[in-house]
Amino acid sequence: MPPKSKAPKGQKVRGRKKPAPVPMAAAPRRQSKGGSELDVWGRAYANLVRNPCYGRLVPPAYSGSAGGILTRFETDFIVNAQAADTGAFIAFTPGILGTAATTYGTVMGATGTILSDSATIVPQALPTRQPGVGLTASMAAARCVSACIQVSFMGSELQRAGICSVGQLTYQDLNGTFSLATLRSLSETVVKIPDGELELKLRPTAESETFYPVNAVANTNLAAQPTLVATMSGIPGSAGMRVRVVAVYEWLPQNSSGVVASSSNTSQTANTLNQVVHALDRAAPGWAATLLTAATRIAPAIAAFA
Repeated sequence: MPPKSKAPKGQKVRGRKKPAPVPMAAAPRRQSKGGSELDVWGRAYANLVRNPCYGRLVPPAYSGSAGGILTRFETDFIVNAQAADTGAFIAFTPGILGTAATTYGTVMGATGTILSDSATIVPQALPTRQPGVGLTASMAAARCVSACIQVSFMGSELQRAGICSVGQLTYQDLNGTFSLATLRSLSETVVKIPDGELELKLRPTAESETFYPVNAVANTNLAAQPTLVATMSGIPGSAGMRVRVVAVYEWLPQNSSGVVASSSNTSQTANTLNQVVHALDRAAPGWAATLLTAATRIAPAIAAFA
């Protein structure tokens, strides 16, 4: 029996008109992710900003053609572990480096004990707690490329009580009378004392782009220096707060140090600092403050191989 022939397009088939094929709708355009507007070097620097501890060391997306030696530094210590301490405070101004500048910022803690949430804090310099301070004798000038502070409660799980805050302020915010409550009101992240580490990463600003002399006595733009601040309040006495400070500095060597900086180690990206920071904001709002747990620690490593 011969096969049935198909009716020509548009003709009736058994009394019904065969519908013309409907064209497929165009596929929706994929929305761009936060880092899509960054070039390769811009993305590499963005990764270093959001991961100061383990990110690949690359030149920053700073203006100008200057460049130096990139080095990662770290310190780890405990503050406010006296019997009368019911709170803890730490501040880190990464744009200032050197022992002669300690009265102007760098790493600061509280003088004496913190008796209450509203008690006035008298800050004191902690020069030996500065990341990179051991190499300042060989440095002529430096600027911070990436930095973070991590804080965690030192007491037992049964003792864990109170609240913790982290926030990026300016050094001007610490130039006067303040308390834990004052600093907490200026911070963008306030949580119950966590069982892991609460991390605050530096959001670089235009002030971060300047090479400042190491061990300088004065800083002309001191008030504008970004400062990472962490507090704990309502903790049991003697518990204390563990602090880890990490900073990546780009530094220029002293003439007498015998160290030569490569003139080609400069920024390779066409992106600006604002573009990098805004890309991070779009890709992960609130990226600067992170609660570190086992899962969040391994996530960047998994993403790197995805």
